[in-house]
Amino acid sequence: MRMGYVEDDGVRALLAESDALLLPYTDFHSQSGVALLAASNARPIIASPAGGIGTLMAEGMPSIPISQPVSPDTVAEAIIAFAAIPAATWNERAGQYLQHTLEVRSWRAIGAQYLALAESL
Repeated sequence: MRMGYVEDDGVRALLAESDALLLPYTDFHSQSGVALLAASNARPIIASPAGGIGTLMAEGMPSIPISQPVSPDTVAEAIIAFAAIPAATWNERAGQYLQHTLEVRSWRAIGAQYLALAESL
């Protein structure tokens, strides 16, 4: 486990060493860049559905939800639930979601959405 800021050049290596990212947010009203970073590096998350994370989880991001309200006990329960699923299963799910992420969140896909919007005006 590592807590704190990580310089950009160390992020990919740190994620490669991780089984999952723990995101026990209690409240925020934004999209989680960390959750998208996990997705783009084929890593599952153990997370609360705060902010936009719930949307990512609902669309299929490999995850274990942390029960609300977030507490040390609910975080521990989620980690135990994560550990009960074989690593190979998580790797397969995360790889599939990475492909989904590359398809729907690539600059090409975003550009196509903007073009369609502009053409509809």
